[in-house]
Amino acid sequence: IFLIYRNTPIGGATISHREAVIIILTYGFPLYLTSLLGGILPQFYTTLLGSWQSSKYTIPEINDIIGNYSVVLNFSVLLSFVTLPISTTIFPLFSKLENNKKELDFLYRNAVKYSTLFGYLIIFTIIALADQIISILFADKYIYAPQYLRIYMLTFLLIGGGSVCNGSLLSGQNRNDVNFKSTFLKFIVSLPLSYFAIQNYGAVGLLYTYFVAASVNTIVNVYYIRKIFGFKFNMNFLLKMILISVVSCLAVYEFVSMIVFNPLIEFFLGGLMSVFIYLAGVLILNALTKQDFAYLRKLSDSFGPVSPVIRWLVDILIRFS
Repeated sequence: IFLIYRNTPIGGATISHREAVIIILTYGFPLYLTSLLGGILPQFYTTLLGSWQSSKYTIPEINDIIGNYSVVLNFSVLLSFVTLPISTTIFPLFSKLENNKKELDFLYRNAVKYSTLFGYLIIFTIIALADQIISILFADKYIYAPQYLRIYMLTFLLIGGGSVCNGSLLSGQNRNDVNFKSTFLKFIVSLPLSYFAIQNYGAVGLLYTYFVAASVNTIVNVYYIRKIFGFKFNMNFLLKMILISVVSCLAVYEFVSMIVFNPLIEFFLGGLMSVFIYLAGVLILNALTKQDFAYLRKLSDSFGPVSPVIRWLVDILIRFS
């Protein structure tokens, strides 16, 4: 591209083609390496799991376990309804606020807060109703899947630590070097850990590896964000959301364990109960301010197919706050 366009007039541009290439490579190369390392890990995991042998299980049983594991990974799409709109829309906003740390801090804290608010409701509802969800979708074909699904959902708890927003903030502020460092450390930790975990615990070990590796990535990013920008997420809010989520999860799990109906009915009743307890907890503990409600009402339009549901939940909060 440079050779083709090197003699093309640059018009009113303030930089040359060569300077533009340097800027693009300086910004893009760490980002490319980050994506490269992130793309290698899933293939490495799959290779290790595919070659896993254990004296505890026969080959058909191992294949069955791997099948259960593969099914569970598809449930990450439920979180993407919340995480993807936020991470996508805040990146250009972060990049526009390069010289305004006050507004940047405000945007970062609220992005973490709202992704946690919606994400934890989904995560803990899935944990409470994992048996019903798997039963509805697959009947009794995947007997290990509910347990695997609960473990897998633990990885997404890092939303409360800004895992949805940290990468966008760093990239938007031209700190892809930090994203590379955190991904590289995640890569270094994951290689030996996944080998040990899979050899000894199979799919369960790999699922816990996901959580540990994601934790390393998030901790490193949070450390540098605090060091570079001085930003902190709202720990008081996070503790409230953890308390609300755990109480809601335990209550729903006990409720659906006591009633034995059709799994679809259990899922429907348990889901309604989870939403009710969660929203009640948010109101009782004053987790959100009136200003938060106004922002959430505006933000609800960006959640695609689940926008009407998000808007309905926000309206309930506004009505009873």
